[in-house]
Amino acid sequence: MLVGHVLGTAGYTPEMMEGIPLLLVSGRYAVDIFIIISGFVIFLLIDQVRGNYSAYITQRFFRVYPLLFVLFLIAMVLAPLAMQNVTQSGAYHTEKYIENLTYKLDTHNDWLGFNILTHLTMLHGMVPEKWVPFVPGAFLGPAWSISLEWQFYLIAPLLFSLAATRGRFARLGVIVACLAAYIMARKILPRVEYGAFLPFHIEFFSSAPVATSSTGTYTTV
Repeated sequence: MLVGHVLGTAGYTPEMMEGIPLLLVSGRYAVDIFIIISGFVIFLLIDQVRGNYSAYITQRFFRVYPLLFVLFLIAMVLAPLAMQNVTQSGAYHTEKYIENLTYKLDTHNDWLGFNILTHLTMLHGMVPEKWVPFVPGAFLGPAWSISLEWQFYLIAPLLFSLAATRGRFARLGVIVACLAAYIMARKILPRVEYGAFLPFHIEFFSSAPVATSSTGTYTTV
């Protein structure tokens, strides 16, 4: 992921690469693998702890929120520096790319209050672009994935409860619900930057519920 971000910042696009360098610049594959692993890890945690929901979600909250809060504040303070870097990047970025990125950074500032509020709730990844542009990656680009994880944390205990039950229809319902969310994300739901709204990545998170549903018990590798 780090190499991919560095190459992208340096102006290397997937259209310019092939072979292993293309794989390095395509960081989304690493994100997808992380999401799959995350689904299994969270289900394993729920299965082993078997505590109440409030204890579980509090633990998850303090696992991700403090660092997000600090880094988001730092990113806002350094936002003028990011704009300065963009305006001086003509040597390795196209004029159109610089124009688009400048517009994006300006939009972050135009919606500053909204961006702060949504990041404080970690639900910034749920905002469609047609409502407010570029919210999931505002100021702190990688923070979109934190919102995505948080959305999964919120519903994971329910998915586990249904998937691990002996009721055939409950387990089937999990699979149908995940499939419905997958279809809706591609046919109905408005676009969200980075696909940071849970339905846009449900096929990766759902690997854990489906594995549980097929056996009736939780197993992982």
